Amino acid sequence: MLVRFGIVGRKPDMNIEAFRSYWRDVHGPLAGAIPGVRRYHQNLVTSDRQLRLEVPVGPWHPDGFSEIWFDDDATMRRALASPEYAANSKDIPDFIGDFKLLVCEPHSAVELPAGTGGLRKRISLLTRRPGITMAGFRDEWLGRHVEIVRNIPAIAGYVQNLTIHRGADPAINLPYADLPIDGISEIWFRSTEELRDALHSPAGEALVAHARGFLGEITTFEVEVYPVVDNPA
Repeated sequence: MLVRFGIVGRKPDMNIEAFRSYWRDVHGPLAGAIPGVRRYHQNLVTSDRQLRLEVPVGPWHPDGFSEIWFDDDATMRRALASPEYAANSKDIPDFIGDFKLLVCEPHSAVELPAGTGGLRKRISLLTRRPGITMAGFRDEWLGRHVEIVRNIPAIAGYVQNLTIHRGADPAINLPYADLPIDGISEIWFRSTEELRDALHSPAGEALVAHARGFLGEITTFEVEVYPVVDNPA
């Protein structure tokens, strides 16, 4: 499975409600019509309040995140060559002023319960520390970090999306400096207060200490999720 993450900023002359309405009601059906899409979700940013990881915040200020899942690379490439994808791309400048795209390899570390009703979600953009290789980042994030996260009961679901490509064109991988995001985490929880308190627990202290060891930046956003397409595997 692959997931294409769009980091989305609205046009400067569009307010957030107009952006939300256009994204859902006009653009949503266009993106949902792309052949081969397994799932497509829109994540509207509702808060950029950071929670105690004591790692520098990055320069990101999105209004939302798009997520499109494909079964594999071949399915994704066929989709990108389709007329439906062309129509989707043509629509983007009508409501988006800033758009960055990453292709990621998703890893489910804490399985979500059946249905996410009542849960809240945070998305974090992660950049590794200078001197840490991508292989080292992967080993720490998908290894020891997962062990610590699983000891925090407030976390109801946790997905790690490891960056494998930067840019919209699968044939052109942008330079790292153009989009220095090594991974995108998705955390589901019951309340901000419960999550904040858990980060001050012994397991939370261990998580913070470990994060400081391999992360150079982490920028977190609480989001409201709008599922456009959800096709079971």
